[in-house]
Amino acid sequence: MFLQSHLLQRLIDITGDDQAAIAKDAFLAIVNLAADADIACRIVKLPTANKLLDRLLMAALHEGGVEPNIACIALSNLSRSESSASVIAEFIVKEREPDVGVKRIVDVLCRPDLEGVNYLAPFLSNLTQVSAIRKILLDHDRVVFQRILPLINYAKSEVRRGGVVGTVRNCCFETGMNASTNKSLTYLKYSLSCKLTCRYALPHLTFG
Repeated sequence: MFLQSHLLQRLIDITGDDQAAIAKDAFLAIVNLAADADIACRIVKLPTANKLLDRLLMAALHEGGVEPNIACIALSNLSRSESSASVIAEFIVKEREPDVGVKRIVDVLCRPDLEGVNYLAPFLSNLTQVSAIRKILLDHDRVVFQRILPLINYAKSEVRRGGVVGTVRNCCFETGMNASTNKSLTYLKYSLSCKLTCRYALPHLTFG
């Protein structure tokens, strides 16, 4: 599928429309288009991509905008390739930490009372293709990584559970951690290899 860049940029502009129904349709179009990895990569590299990412992150974290479920799925689809994940990770680390950063994503993901956030887990898994995100998660002083571990057994959502497993497995490939962290990661890697198989990203989701 080929779409000219100016059409994609126009679509991003429409996600900020004052009419909620129009904005929602634009977000749903983003979800479907981002199911194509090449288009997803083009979208996140557009000059106006930061506006889209900001709107999606705020909505995914229940801070206003489109429905959280749509925002989370859009972020998951947009970040599936390592190239796209790197662009989004750079935006989060340089522009949005700490207010809408990795810790905030984990905060929301660990709240079972919030609806529509299951796809934050595969989004986080996709982000952990990037070393900078893995380092933030594994930072001993931040105590973030430990909080997602119970979600490996999260019974209410296969999507959330699978995304967390993918996140943990990706973090097992990080180097340069302290001895205690490395020992824990080695154990986790072995345990997950025995029990589960999970790729970097869960299959994309589209809306008909």
